Amino acid sequence: MDTLSRKLANFIYGLKYDHLREEVVNQVKKCLLDFLGVSLLGSTSSIGRTLIEFVKNIGGVEESTVIGECLKVPCINAAFINGVLAHIHELDDGHRFAMGHPGAVVIPAALAVGERNNVSGKELITAITAGYEVFVRIAKAVNPSHLRRGFHTTGTCGVFAAAAATGKILGLSIDELSNALGLAGIQAAGLLEVLRGESIAKPLQPGKAAQSGVISALLAQNGVSAPDTIFEGENGFCQAFSDKYDLQVIMEGLGESYEIMRVYFKFHASCRHTHSAIDGVLKLVKEYNILPEEIEEVQVKTYSIAYDLCGKEYEPKTISTAKFSIPYCVSAAILHGGVGPEAFTVESIKDKDTISLARKVKVMVDPEIDANVPRERGAKVKIVKKNREEVEVFIRNPFGEPEAPASIEDIKGKFKALASKAIPASNVNGLIMLVDRLEALKDIGEILSLLGSGELPAIL
Repeated sequence: MDTLSRKLANFIYGLKYDHLREEVVNQVKKCLLDFLGVSLLGSTSSIGRTLIEFVKNIGGVEESTVIGECLKVPCINAAFINGVLAHIHELDDGHRFAMGHPGAVVIPAALAVGERNNVSGKELITAITAGYEVFVRIAKAVNPSHLRRGFHTTGTCGVFAAAAATGKILGLSIDELSNALGLAGIQAAGLLEVLRGESIAKPLQPGKAAQSGVISALLAQNGVSAPDTIFEGENGFCQAFSDKYDLQVIMEGLGESYEIMRVYFKFHASCRHTHSAIDGVLKLVKEYNILPEEIEEVQVKTYSIAYDLCGKEYEPKTISTAKFSIPYCVSAAILHGGVGPEAFTVESIKDKDTISLARKVKVMVDPEIDANVPRERGAKVKIVKKNREEVEVFIRNPFGEPEAPASIEDIKGKFKALASKAIPASNVNGLIMLVDRLEALKDIGEILSLLGSGELPAIL
């Protein structure tokens, strides 16, 4: 009987561009444009600039572009740095059933090796689709136990997805693809402890997953073998990384429906578990013209994972912990009308008005909302005014989910706002046009050529 890695390898090997419906192709384009925008913004950040200098100093063969910089580095290092850049501002896409971020691992791997191998737009689309499929299915199989045990899904499951996308780009055989998945599994890593203390290292985990996935596929191409039972084995990934898992989920409906269609897009620069609360408070403030000084209390009822990860920090000491704080994010939304990257600077997280208002936000678990996770990841938000008036709203899923979808125009607007901070307007518009006609490109190098700024802009 074929193992799960062999079955996935068969799927990856057999997937053809012509198998993909138009809606899947268009979704890949949205994911790619979104990834490019958030990565370009990441290249303007302090940690982004530090790590760009890091890979620059390593040097090596000039194969693949570093996003935001006129620089080419070895493909494994391009996959690493571009995966890091995509995750810095917590604006990259995600999948709520997978509980992770596929774009930040799949796309940097596919772009790095795709540029090295001069692949076409159709080949890139097919590889990205394969990578998202592998990511979501494995992550769904091991979660939520995986997440509750403290593993960062994007880092752990992402390595398989990056290997799948890279293997498709390289044209690996079924045996080689199976080996690539096995090699990826023995490199899977990522811990949510990275959110504690003053660490800013969380973006390293998708970067490392992308890099390790590329390494796995390249090693498999060169004849390195790996365990064939990496998923279901007695000491395999699922047994080691989850207390409760469902292997059937990995193959269920494979090739019939595509999980990339259930990806969400983010419009707040914070953990996704904060977004229903942010959307709710923004809706109330706008609809009822509520001023910050009128507020006595904000009550947020949500689900347990959101509370555990994001509901307990009222005075975040670091940018990372601020992004995982519902009280801080709700306060910033009320005061500034949104929660963009500018809400997460060293100065912003120390703002006395923001912290004072954050202390008025009370977060609690609602059993009814909790029971609907992951079908819904909602929040009930109530604002109590000083005159004792109360207004309330229930957000079932935040904007950008398939149930509250972002249009291609929404994605383009987000891309323009982010990318314009890193590259010239002509490049921004050129990238939109190239992604629009991605399937017609003979060489994806056309896209990569527009991603360098020549010099890094001011730190955001």
